[in-house]
Amino acid sequence: MSQRKEKYARSMERHISHLEICDARHDSREACFEHTLNTIQAQDAADYAAKIRKSRENVRRTITETRKWRRCTWLAVIALMLCAVLCLTIKVKADAVQPDTGIPVMPVENAPVQEDYENAHIEAALLAKAHKIENCTVTHYAACVECCGKADGITKSGVKATPYVTVAVDPEIIPLGSDVLVDYGDGDIQYYRADDIGEAVKGAHIDLCVQSYAEAVQLGVTTATVYWMAPVEAIL
Repeated sequence: MSQRKEKYARSMERHISHLEICDARHDSREACFEHTLNTIQAQDAADYAAKIRKSRENVRRTITETRKWRRCTWLAVIALMLCAVLCLTIKVKADAVQPDTGIPVMPVENAPVQEDYENAHIEAALLAKAHKIENCTVTHYAACVECCGKADGITKSGVKATPYVTVAVDPEIIPLGSDVLVDYGDGDIQYYRADDIGEAVKGAHIDLCVQSYAEAVQLGVTTATVYWMAPVEAIL
């Protein structure tokens, strides 16, 4: 049985039950009908509220998992880059100190480093080299007609807007293609990419892409400390 049929069957069972109660109490048909209608409406409202709460919980869970995955990906890439630079530095120093005798030199094993310490060290190195915008206004939008006036989701940079990844910026402040890090002061730094612009996004203001218009309205307007790093091609 489909969900719609099950819902209809439950509604009919409640209706019959209320009619039996009314007959037992010898209520008039008008009073019985009104009582039954009010009861069904109250139950439907409760079912709708439960569905809304479940939907919001699913959205929050998706946001948390997406942020964790994105953060781990960033940290993994940066860790690989730092390891490559470290290995190259060790090799250059070894070649400069020891003559080439044709005998391979065994590398010295590094002491184990805790993962949390590595992540904090990498983030600190990134933030030290990034441009900083304090008290930056943070708003939210979705790739929909209500927010953008169009539904194709194509950004200014030509790629499709991705929830929890894409951010709209003022290109005179933050160049398109930049990596944008948002710090709300709760110890969790969120990573985004500057792929879009907006008519209302001017100065110290960024607009984060989320899943839906309802979520954008719910998140509203806030402030945060924003860091950004220009893309490699812009630096070169």
